[in-house]
Amino acid sequence: MARFRASFTDEAELGAPRAPFTLARAAAGVEETALVLFTSYVGRSSAYDYARFGAYFRDRRDVSVITHPGFLEGELLPADKEALVRLHADTVRRHVGDKPYVLSGHSSGGLVAHAVARELERRGAGPAGVVLVDTYVDEKALGDMAAAMGEQLSDRYDSVPGADDNDWGDAWVTAMARYMFLGLLPEEVAAPTLLVRAGEPLMEWTKDYDWRPSWKLEHSTVDVPGTHFTVMEEHSRSTARAVEEWLERL
Repeated sequence: MARFRASFTDEAELGAPRAPFTLARAAAGVEETALVLFTSYVGRSSAYDYARFGAYFRDRRDVSVITHPGFLEGELLPADKEALVRLHADTVRRHVGDKPYVLSGHSSGGLVAHAVARELERRGAGPAGVVLVDTYVDEKALGDMAAAMGEQLSDRYDSVPGADDNDWGDAWVTAMARYMFLGLLPEEVAAPTLLVRAGEPLMEWTKDYDWRPSWKLEHSTVDVPGTHFTVMEEHSRSTARAVEEWLERL
């Protein structure tokens, strides 16, 4: 059904420019690299998913979230990967101006962050770094955990503030399908990259291969407490601290 939905190739087709959600502000006089986050494109993801993670950075650095078009009723979907990446790259440039920044995303949001970083580097305005928080690409383990991910996402829906069911409708289902087939696969970037991995599996793990995500391109890795979801929930502070320590070394 996703192919029957209206789509855009240029930001002008969306009407008003998209604006990021602000989660944290650096204290007066503090000039640290800004952190720009992208939501996941699986399920009914929203800026609220990063609320606890973002709270850690208050007074430390500016933190904002960019959401994806097409997940709410009436929104257009990106026609292809290039349309999405151009849109987000334009949004980042308007938002950060000439200030240094890092792009990041949890889960599939990390794939978006990485693709946008590549586009911004092509424009000569790349990020100081890229942070991938438990971002899977094509690991065999992802297929094994898909059912558990779906169940745990479903359990979380009723407790998520923000848009109600009338806003979401069925749009998020077809949007997710479109995004999954955009081909957001990793390509080389110049920016240093950090892969933050959850220290606990989503389910009991008895397979003889690793359940944790991997990244084939050059990167650093840090493991943090929690599962794929709880690294951004009850363990968000530990996750944020690990990211902050890496950012301080850039």
